[in-house]
Amino acid sequence: MEKMRSPQEPTAAQTTELEKSGKLACTETKKVTLVDGKITVPIELARQAVALVKIDW
Repeated sequence: MEKMRSPQEPTAAQTTELEKSGKLACTETKKVTLVDGKITVPIELARQAVALVKIDW
């Protein structure tokens, strides 16, 4: 039976890239208008992306 080995330690550059990719990016701030009690927030996302939409009033 073959033993599983430990994963290699990431390089400093790989660690930096992982930390950078794990942070949220503020892509833009938009003002939206209220029409008949509703708002529409048009958003385009990259594949498998996640967005946080914060609405203050």
